[in-house]
Amino acid sequence: MPAPVVAAPATPAPYVTPPASGSLPPPTRVEAAPIAWKPVIGVKAGDRPLLVWIGDASRDAAAEHRAFDDTDVRLAARAFRVVRITPAAAAADPLLAPHAARAPVAVVFSPGLDRASDLDGPLLDPRAVLGSLDAAAAAYERLDLRASVARARTILSERAGLERDRAALAAVAPTDPTLPTRRAAIDERVAALDRELSALFSPRA
Repeated sequence: MPAPVVAAPATPAPYVTPPASGSLPPPTRVEAAPIAWKPVIGVKAGDRPLLVWIGDASRDAAAEHRAFDDTDVRLAARAFRVVRITPAAAAADPLLAPHAARAPVAVVFSPGLDRASDLDGPLLDPRAVLGSLDAAAAAYERLDLRASVARARTILSERAGLERDRAALAAVAPTDPTLPTRRAAIDERVAALDRELSALFSPRA
């Protein structure tokens, strides 16, 4: 008599914490604009901490992508001055020379450039970069960067919805008397969200 066939146990689905009663689940995908690096040949003190990327545009593209093409990192970087410099130019700058030999490397400076921490090699990943940015924002700007990033994600999600609503208005008959009011409401809310987003990453007094 053949042995009975026993079905393999089903792979359990990953557990997802259900949202609180009356709330919606968080957005699953939010996009933030890439970091707006400013090309430089040296660094200067300023009123905000400085994030410096020392790397070759072509040779170190993969490392740059791995470290910075992350929504939370892109948002967190808004609390900093952000510059990029080639390893050769960095080697000629007295403040960057000690770091240039380890390029590609990310260096986070205090506003006055008197303190620095760097991340290279296996530490060039979003988690490590976020940790370094979080510590610098707390120390030099009194910012809870992780809370700011979380709120920014919510803002971007709402803003994306408003943009979809705005696009949908293109299908509304131009003679609809509610059209101007609806457009104005969307524009006003988008402007308010943009102001809040900017304020989230400004230094606290």
